[in-house]
Amino acid sequence: MKEEESKPFYCQFCGAPQRSTIPSGTVQVKCHYCGGILLVPPWLGGGSWRCPYHPERLASGKCNDCGNSFCEDCLNIYNLRTEHEEVALYLCPECLRRRQADKANKIVFGGIVFFIMGLPFLFLFWPFGALMIAAGAITIFYGRAQKLVVSEETPSAKSPEKPVIQIGDSAVDEFYERLRRYYIFNWGVASGIEMLEGEIMAYTRHGQSFQEAVTKVYKRQEGNIRRMNLM
Repeated sequence: MKEEESKPFYCQFCGAPQRSTIPSGTVQVKCHYCGGILLVPPWLGGGSWRCPYHPERLASGKCNDCGNSFCEDCLNIYNLRTEHEEVALYLCPECLRRRQADKANKIVFGGIVFFIMGLPFLFLFWPFGALMIAAGAITIFYGRAQKLVVSEETPSAKSPEKPVIQIGDSAVDEFYERLRRYYIFNWGVASGIEMLEGEIMAYTRHGQSFQEAVTKVYKRQEGNIRRMNLM
C-alpha cells in the first residue's frame, strides 16, 4: 500500500475523521458531524479537481449553495439562522458575497419601510414619527454601508479568518475513546454511540471543530468517567 493510501480521511471543515466505508467510485461524501460536502481524495478512489481560485491546489470540498468544488481556504463558514435552529453552511467566496449582499438589501428594505411608516406620524404624533424616521434613515445608511463593504471585497483576495484545525490530535482521540467506553457502558453500544455522536454534532453543526466539540463533551463528563475508572 502506498504511503498516501494509508492516510486517514479527515473533514476539511471540522477536522472529524471519516470512519464510514466509502464505496468504490464515490467522488463525494457528506461529513457526518458538520454536514460539509467533502470530495473523496484521489488515493481513496476519488477524482482530482482544481480550485478555480487557486489552480495549483486540489479542491477538497463543495460549496453548499452552488455545488462547485474549492480548496479549504476558499470555503467559508456562514452561520444561517432560521426560526427554529442555527446551522453552518460552507460557501465559496462568490456565494458568501451574494448572501451577505442579500442580507444587506433586506436591511435597506427594512429601513425604507420604517422611514415611510414614520411620515404620517410625523404630523400626527411628532416625537414618535420623528423617531421612526430617524431609525429608518439610520437603518438604510447601515444597510448601504454593508453593501459597499461587500461589493468592494474581492473573493479570491481575502478570506475570513478560520480556526486552526488540529488534524489527528492524539489527545482528542483518547478523549473520544474514553467517552465512547463511558457511553457504551451506560447505554449500550447502539444507543451509547448515537448519544455521543449527537452531543458532538450539537457543536460541529454550529461551526466548531471536531476537536473542540470532543473536548467540550469530555470536560463535561470527565468527573463521571473518573468515578467509573474508565480513564
